[in-house]
Amino acid sequence: MSIYIDPTSIFYGSSTTLTVDGLNNISITPSNFVLNTEITLTGIIATLIPTISTIFYIEGYNNLNQLEKYNETVYVKVTAVNNYITVLYNTPIELIVNGSSSYQWYPSLFLNQDYGSTVICTPLENITYTIIATDPFNTVTRTYIFITVNSNLTFTPNNPTVYDGNLLNLSVNYNLNFEHTDYTWKSNLFLSFPPNCINLLYGDKIRLHPYNTIEYKVDAYQNNKLVTSGNIKINVIQKPSNIIDVDILPYQLYGYIINRNRKKLKEELLKNIQLSKKIIKFYYTTLQTAYRMEFTNKNGIEFKVPWLTYYQITNESNGMILSFEQQWRFFQYINFYQRKNNNITLSNFTFLLNIVNELYLEKPLKIYITPLNSSK
Repeated sequence: MSIYIDPTSIFYGSSTTLTVDGLNNISITPSNFVLNTEITLTGIIATLIPTISTIFYIEGYNNLNQLEKYNETVYVKVTAVNNYITVLYNTPIELIVNGSSSYQWYPSLFLNQDYGSTVICTPLENITYTIIATDPFNTVTRTYIFITVNSNLTFTPNNPTVYDGNLLNLSVNYNLNFEHTDYTWKSNLFLSFPPNCINLLYGDKIRLHPYNTIEYKVDAYQNNKLVTSGNIKINVIQKPSNIIDVDILPYQLYGYIINRNRKKLKEELLKNIQLSKKIIKFYYTTLQTAYRMEFTNKNGIEFKVPWLTYYQITNESNGMILSFEQQWRFFQYINFYQRKNNNITLSNFTFLLNIVNELYLEKPLKIYITPLNSSK
């Protein structure tokens, strides 16, 4: 004789199979959870569909006509009617879970109550709810409901990704814009700040130079009344060395470097001794120090490039910042790409540095300048 259930744990609304072999005149209680029963040569196969964790009692007679009694438990896991829901901003929606005897909802934000199988949610932003349920046997199961709020706000670009420090023009539009709409932008950096310490941005268009991934909450107002709110995440990726190799070039020398015009580049460098000194110090002090430190404590500080760069002009920025990692990686890059291809130095900054070295370090007596190591 054998009795087995497969599976023993199910989601609400699912079924399981009870197989009994070696008994006759079999009965199953509670019978209201028995969907159908198939009689076999040796017993039965029953389809069970309990709505809550249940003990099933099985009785039958063996070959000696003796009554035998058994019981098997089927556990029902808490199950949401819908795990993924999209709803309009500030619009009530009913959330339903089943399969257990008690429920606790986390967090309680936007809910009319944080218990029971049915709650009313009026969300103002995307949120995920965790529902922890306890069945009659104190078995705990959980499920999740993911709420996406349709704010009717359209962002351009809708999935902004930008190199760190680069200019980003971002705009927003309220799709139900039947009248004038005002917008305020608040970054997630200010979530825990008091209102008087929050730096808000205003308008349907903003200009940013983000250096780290950041998210903005945008509130839309009509006649000073909040009508909707949405979030936009700006994904900031670290600028690779091949981009820095262009961005970092002194703007006034950019064309000569890109075109590999050695003669004009030399003329300009001789006119601007201070710029040449800054380039030398940048390479031999800042970059080399960062490279050495990377193999020791792997920590260092940001560095602001001390000349007007091509980046600053094209991105309308007041300065160009290199992180510590960008410094030592750039040192690696310009040394690796100092080799030539068709007699052209591959790295732009290496080409510039080679000309500076030739003028100021390799043959310093040929030009009439104050020595670089002078204290004057």
